[in-house]
Amino acid sequence: MPRGEAAEVGTESPTQNGYISVKTPTGWRFKHHIIAEEQLGRPLQEDERVYFIDGDRNNLDPENIEVRYSGHKSRTRKRAMTEIESVRKQVKLLNERLDRLEQRFL
Repeated sequence: MPRGEAAEVGTESPTQNGYISVKTPTGWRFKHHIIAEEQLGRPLQEDERVYFIDGDRNNLDPENIEVRYSGHKSRTRKRAMTEIESVRKQVKLLNERLDRLEQRFL
């Protein structure tokens, strides 16, 4: 496609950093993002990133494309800490209940 001409929807073009861009009705998008969204069945969220499992940007096989949360380790830790706190509260309530039952029957 010559420079200065409008690209048709569906046109693919390599970028300088090795990705493939696709012209969509809303503008240019990375092809690996489109593939990831098709796999998910929804648009990518702002905190999601798309990775090539084998590191090869030319390998657009859906099996080679993975979606991760940005900062997924800290996000995972936060979820784990929330769950731990919830379980601790449940244990506290169960211990209080056990104490009441022991006082009643001992």
